[in-house]
Amino acid sequence: MIKKCIVLLLFSFIISGCGAPASFTMADFGKTVQLRTGASINIILEGNPTTGYTWEISKLPSIIKQTKEPDYKVGSNLTGAGGKYTFYFTAVQSGKGMLELIYRRPWEKAEPINAFYLNIDIK
Repeated sequence: MIKKCIVLLLFSFIISGCGAPASFTMADFGKTVQLRTGASINIILEGNPTTGYTWEISKLPSIIKQTKEPDYKVGSNLTGAGGKYTFYFTAVQSGKGMLELIYRRPWEKAEPINAFYLNIDIK
């Protein structure tokens, strides 16, 4: 019985390291998330580049790195329809920091019309 429990426990540790990246949306705005070094996360935010607005990284703490360029997927086939931006990150070292993304027209000096931040605590 003890061997069975140990095997199940080891299996659960292996599976937990191989799961899909955790995804965060605007519903997670301002939250604090705890991650382990090596964990991957995705930030998924709604937007519409046909308006000239785009999401961009404003603050990237040194404890995480962007692993690839963001993706944009259209929400429908209608002209001018919005969609979702996905940003990809990996936890690279322990520590605490804040990830911030802003939604703005890059050529304008005006304040962003929207923002997203996530407090990150890496163990």
